[in-house]
Amino acid sequence: MIKEYTDDLPRRYRISGDLSSNDKETMIKLYKSEQVKTPEGAWKTRLSNLALEMKMVSKIQSVLEKVSLHRKYTIVFLIGVWPLTVVGAEKLCLTQKADVIMMKNIGNLQALQNVGSAMESATIETTSDGYFVPASLPVSTCIHLNQNEATELTINQQSKMYIPFVQIDIKNLRSQYGLLSAGDLSKGTLSPATRNISTEDILQYKVDPKATILYAICPPDRSEVCTLKIKHAGKWVQDNGQDFSMQVLARSRRERGDAAKSQRLLKDGDTPQGIYQLWGSLFTTDKKFGAYPRIDIDGMRPPMYFEKTDLQNFTRVVPQAVFADYWIHEFAMAHALGRYLFRIHDNSVDPNFPNTYTTPITKKIFRASAGCLNTGDQIHKLLTVLHKLGIFSQKQIQNNQPYGRLPSLDPQNTFLVVIDQEM
Repeated sequence: MIKEYTDDLPRRYRISGDLSSNDKETMIKLYKSEQVKTPEGAWKTRLSNLALEMKMVSKIQSVLEKVSLHRKYTIVFLIGVWPLTVVGAEKLCLTQKADVIMMKNIGNLQALQNVGSAMESATIETTSDGYFVPASLPVSTCIHLNQNEATELTINQQSKMYIPFVQIDIKNLRSQYGLLSAGDLSKGTLSPATRNISTEDILQYKVDPKATILYAICPPDRSEVCTLKIKHAGKWVQDNGQDFSMQVLARSRRERGDAAKSQRLLKDGDTPQGIYQLWGSLFTTDKKFGAYPRIDIDGMRPPMYFEKTDLQNFTRVVPQAVFADYWIHEFAMAHALGRYLFRIHDNSVDPNFPNTYTTPITKKIFRASAGCLNTGDQIHKLLTVLHKLGIFSQKQIQNNQPYGRLPSLDPQNTFLVVIDQEM
């Protein structure tokens, strides 16, 4: 509908909304943001002249009247600014001191595994020089968190609900990770977290031409498929004259926590957002991974912006301003909490593990996973494309050595960005 009414001036829009209804009337609220492209190529937010909105309201009203002759429909446009709130994520600025648990000393494989075991057992003992360190955050400290990630932990023999958080130091490009007692949310002011850089801006960002970047653009609730695209040598990879794309699933079995929520930070959750690297290919005779290799995207290593950002590498992939946004830190937070073994893999169904998930709109059937990116039956297609791009060798994409990991040819130049599409 937007395309029908746009003029020659380069413009772009975001529209979201909600509705409420009683037995006589339905209220439809639409939130619209608009940007125009300047001659210099930058996108600037502007106020609308409402012409497009009026045409849209008229058309929607006409369609609804044909559907129901006895109901009144009221349509309201809320004209807003470009930065949109992040689903579930919030910024907490403290008005009182808060005691927290900080995640420390997670710089090696053994530490990662130890923290993972502790979080899985949900039983933790704090020490001044260990992985879980007691600390206090002073008044005016601001942290980012998502209450959907709350989990019950027994810390020092006391059971409470805790929420993982990230403290972002924008000036020094550093971040710290910790656990806040859910009861201490009252010690500060909560506000919805916003995105400084849109998903579209990230997709259009001028990346390092030496880098190959896979993008998985996902719905925030992960109920539907994500779109996987590839940028190589600064250009979108083509497939029969069109941008290469695949439908993948970034939703887990959700056996832990609330199955109705997209939780990403703890083991067996959905795939966290963030920047990964393609470390190599693995193969197993386990039926649920099929007859094809799967791709290792974490290498059991921290992301390049864990605690201290590798700015030179970071800005090869995304703009520096992204560091201030919550979404980029999900993978780092998950790593700090001992989550690892992220993969891109096949969709085969194991007779001993038959549970599947069907996407509600696209009706795609996937084998439910532990939170890896699931390619359906297209992993061979993806491996072939990566071979043609020089990311994997022929031996790697035909890897059939059980649990043998073959490193990719150039992991320092091959990245995966998992990001939710704004609503």
